[in-house]
Amino acid sequence: MKGLKRRVTVEGLNLERFFRVAGEQGVVCRGTRRSGRKCTVLVDENQITLLENIAQQGGWKITVGSRQGIGRHLNKVHRHWLLAGLSAVFVIGLYIMSRLMWSITLIDAGPYGSDAQMYLRELGIQAPKWKSAVNFPELRDLLEWRYPDVAWVDCGWRGTELRITFTQGIPVDEHAAKDISRDIIASRGGIVESVVTLAGTPVVAPGDVITAGQLLIQGYERGSDDTQTPVSARGIVKVRVWDSASAKVSLRETQTSYTGNVAEVIWMDSGLFKLWRPGEATYEHFDTRRRTSPFGGLFFPLVLHIDEYQECHIDNMARPIEQVKQEAGEAAVLLLREKTGFDDDFVDKWVDYCMIEDEEVCAIAYGERIVDVASYE
Repeated sequence: MKGLKRRVTVEGLNLERFFRVAGEQGVVCRGTRRSGRKCTVLVDENQITLLENIAQQGGWKITVGSRQGIGRHLNKVHRHWLLAGLSAVFVIGLYIMSRLMWSITLIDAGPYGSDAQMYLRELGIQAPKWKSAVNFPELRDLLEWRYPDVAWVDCGWRGTELRITFTQGIPVDEHAAKDISRDIIASRGGIVESVVTLAGTPVVAPGDVITAGQLLIQGYERGSDDTQTPVSARGIVKVRVWDSASAKVSLRETQTSYTGNVAEVIWMDSGLFKLWRPGEATYEHFDTRRRTSPFGGLFFPLVLHIDEYQECHIDNMARPIEQVKQEAGEAAVLLLREKTGFDDDFVDKWVDYCMIEDEEVCAIAYGERIVDVASYE
């Protein structure tokens, strides 16, 4: 076969004459390796017969070896044709499956999800389907025409999955459409730090104390001729605000001390009924520990229980005030962070303490931060 190489070994005297004759007859020898009277070369497979004739006429011994390079792999394929065929079928099948669409996913379709699935079936876009049969520009135009409230539709492949993403449009504000002004009010009270006005007229300045619901930016703009034009106010109003959270911790704690008196109660249980169950210990206060071990094996599933009762006294002890204050303060700060959703964004935070009827310590954690309180009516 043309293009395939074989390794040929030539033995005899005057090998130079052999290669000169072979070259004169157009035989190309590559990779020549000589050792004494033996020489090994690589030649094209279709020139083997010509070399054999030259060797027979000149008295040289020639041995044709196995194929080299790609030819060696072709020999393996020929010997294992069944395995090679199955591998080829698997590779071809895998390629064909990768060219098919196997699933469709709608992302952020919202209320249009069910209708979009039905519409895709009407268009004939359903799995399985050849990827090349799906025209993305045409599909985008059809979906955007069918759902005018959607800002745009994006189509793309993720492996064998067709992903269609809907970006919902922002409805036009009714007040803005009617040229009616819209104000910005404060969502909570505090001290104004800064005012950035994008549209409208600010009515507060840094340093002002405001309350929740107070007007911040008015929905009018003054023109060059002193006329007021209604607009939809937009802006950022940074306000210094304070949040708080409280926690209570008792000044007393219950401590348990053991007397050393121990009583044991031994009883057996069969799983269905108790063989005997003596009464519990007569201590006023006690802790219980039970040890269980099987007794009887597989055919007699008896379980031996040993209950140990340790007598104890319960004392109501006073705790150090500093320890209680520390625990209450840490709890109050944790509750403050959970309440505000902030951790390190506080400008400042501190804790105040008070005593409740000499029984509890109440800690109140305060956090100071700067937030945007601009809110539309």
